[in-house]
This record gives sequence, C-alpha cells and structure tokens, in this order.
Amino acid sequence: MLAALASHQGRQELFLRRRPEALDALRTVALVESSESSNRLEGIAVPRARV
Repeated sequence: MLAALASHQGRQELFLRRRPEALDALRTVALVESSESSNRLEGIAVPRARV
C-alpha cells in the first residue's frame, strides 16, 4: 500500500482540480469516523446523528 501511495505522490493537485467535491465528501467521512473513534476510546457514547 505504501508503494502505491508513493507512486501517486505529487498527483494530489491534479485530483484537487478535477474532483474537489469528492475530496470534500471524503474529508467529511474522515472527520465523522475520527470523532466516533475518539469517543469510543474515551468511553463516550454519542449517537451517530449527533457526531
């Protein structure tokens, strides 16, 4: 997987220009999942709709 990532190094600008909406959607998903994981680690139960 790291080799695949390295092979695409420098191409992120191209993706940013072509599909900014896709990156926004991925960023939103990552933020929600990160918040959920953090809450689970701390033992906090929060409904997904609230996250």
